[in-house]
Amino acid sequence: MIHKRIIYLSSLLFFSQQISAQENTITRGQLVKDIGYLKNAIESTPVSPFNKIPKNTFRNQLQKTKLELLKKKNISVFDMYLALQPLIVKLEDGHMELDCTEAFSKLNYFVFPFLFDTSDNSLSIKNIKRVYRDLIPKEVAGKKITSINGFSTEKVLNIFNTYTSGESEYRRLYMSNDYLNIYYNFLFNATSNLEVNFQDGSSLKIALLKKMDARKLINEINENDKNKNSQTHTDRKYNYKIVNSKYALLTFNSFFDIKEFTVFLKKMFSDLKAKHIQNLIIDIRSNGGGNSLLGSELLSYFINKPFYQFDKAILKYSEISKQDFFKSTQNTDKQKLEYMNKKNGSSEIKDLSQELVSPKNKEEQYSGKVYLLTSPYTFSSATDFTNAFKYYKVGEVIGEETGGILVSPGDVVTTYLPNSKLELSITTSKYYSIGAKENDNRGVIPDHNIKADKALDYAIGLVK
Repeated sequence: MIHKRIIYLSSLLFFSQQISAQENTITRGQLVKDIGYLKNAIESTPVSPFNKIPKNTFRNQLQKTKLELLKKKNISVFDMYLALQPLIVKLEDGHMELDCTEAFSKLNYFVFPFLFDTSDNSLSIKNIKRVYRDLIPKEVAGKKITSINGFSTEKVLNIFNTYTSGESEYRRLYMSNDYLNIYYNFLFNATSNLEVNFQDGSSLKIALLKKMDARKLINEINENDKNKNSQTHTDRKYNYKIVNSKYALLTFNSFFDIKEFTVFLKKMFSDLKAKHIQNLIIDIRSNGGGNSLLGSELLSYFINKPFYQFDKAILKYSEISKQDFFKSTQNTDKQKLEYMNKKNGSSEIKDLSQELVSPKNKEEQYSGKVYLLTSPYTFSSATDFTNAFKYYKVGEVIGEETGGILVSPGDVVTTYLPNSKLELSITTSKYYSIGAKENDNRGVIPDHNIKADKALDYAIGLVK
């Protein structure tokens, strides 16, 4: 387990000398108004924001943070982000976060060269970013790290766990890859030279690229790469391979684009049927979730009766949720009027067990055996899919407990702090997966509890 966090407020307010942020400063009065807006948004919009820390604790810590920020001579939007995001993280709502990406993207920052694997609470290089692949030996991929620019692995993981929103430690560490440029430039004593020390005693020193230089280089790589279109966006989200006459492997990495996925599945199952493939392994070990409709579409090929994934949802009405609902082009004028007339602060329980999904017809359904691979990095809608897969006894679940939990915050809306323009993502509902109990704060337990990196081999063994 990660030890007690050791990041103090002074370091939270650290701002790299490498980055000029004068154009992103705000006045003290604007800061006070923004924090007031943030406080009201968090207290009034989510269904139950204070499950992990009491409301009074949140208010006291927010007040202390405001007073610390007011001591600064110049207050930047990045100071605000660095001070406020750790407090939001403590709420442990995986869909709620403060984001400074829009302001950060305007800076000529250092581009961090790697993506990390944080499994087993360690740190190793998972991938080298494309722009650095000719500059860094590929042999470093997979190596375990002991320090980065003098920061020990423990300190790096503490930073990830402090700044990245998530309902679990696994989720926070996993999602930190999305923010490495921000973290490096603000929290890792950012310099133009990166030094990484590895567990095997070796080290790596590399001159980092600034954003503008990296952009030019990646454009050149794209221009010269004759195979740049060899892998489509669909391939990265989901793809399948008929490995041999016994089984096929569906790698399913994200729940996005229902129209595209529907076409993809129709082709895949037609192919499996034509080639008489009687075993299908579905790999969602790295699936962070998305639109649950994709899960229903896939389940409809296995379940031979009308089904549903969720028992119920609790919806909460607020000024922020109303603004979002009103702007949506998917809602009719009648629906908008009904929603806007709801009392702010009121909640409503919606029975989702009656929203049944129809199965595919008998000719389209898959009749073979199905195996589902999971890990602590199976989150959100991927967890809900896993739960329904197990509940309806579609097949066998192999791997580790999912990182997502059975009762979790749902729909997300976006608002902006009025002066700093920092983006606040915030939830407006809570969903209960089918069969979930009121306080079910665990993930889905596999039928075969196997280390995630061994799950595929185990499934292949069952097929044989």
